[in-house]
Amino acid sequence: MSNDLQGRFSEGSMTIADTPKPATDCRKIASEGLLCSPAEWAASDIGPIVAADFETFYTSTYSVAEMGSWAYTHDPRFHAYLVAVTDGQRTCVCPPAKFPWVTLSGRTWVSHNQDFDRAVFERLQEQGVIPANVRPREWFCTAAASAYVQQPRDLAGAAKAVLGITVDKAVRTRARGWHPDEGSLFADEVSRYAARDAQTALALWRRLEPHWPAKERQLFELTSKMGRRGLAVDWESVRAQRVELEQLVEDLSAALPWRP
Repeated sequence: MSNDLQGRFSEGSMTIADTPKPATDCRKIASEGLLCSPAEWAASDIGPIVAADFETFYTSTYSVAEMGSWAYTHDPRFHAYLVAVTDGQRTCVCPPAKFPWVTLSGRTWVSHNQDFDRAVFERLQEQGVIPANVRPREWFCTAAASAYVQQPRDLAGAAKAVLGITVDKAVRTRARGWHPDEGSLFADEVSRYAARDAQTALALWRRLEPHWPAKERQLFELTSKMGRRGLAVDWESVRAQRVELEQLVEDLSAALPWRP
């Protein structure tokens, strides 16, 4: 990254004078709560770029941080209870099964920590919750874009540095171990929280997109794909080598004139 670009993103100088501000200010959306129902979303003229954010059940021991995305989403406890989707003009928050996914197919998607949201999305497709034929044209990660310009990767940090707004993540902490109850006051709070996160991700994308080169996006996507694919392991060989190693340790121990 050039020194000029790094300077523009240095702490306290977040002007990005050559970048147009988002047509819709995420602070205004979050404060006014411009939410629509799935039916209203389906009937709307959706913009070409949307941000998506999933909310999922987790505990202190069952979490993506502890297990990784694949193991977390394939655990019997996995439950994606909300998705928030916004195009900047409207935001829909609902259970994934109720969202009109066909309206997003072929559009550009963005998420903050795309690897996680993609893992949730693909698992829901495997489970039949989301139609298997729904595919984004492209899916970008605002966390990676923020990291590229040497700003915080987490959503709260990126929002503060890039947009100059404060994002409160306390709701997510309070949701630990919580099973959704659509009739509860906390459920409404979680819905507003999810909407705000999606809106913030879209606002981040609109500010950062011009500064994230295509080759860097491709590098991130290839790295992400490698992580999702994982490594091929010959477990039969691993087990055989373990037996040999245990035998070697036993033989060497037996040759010692004393026992440790």
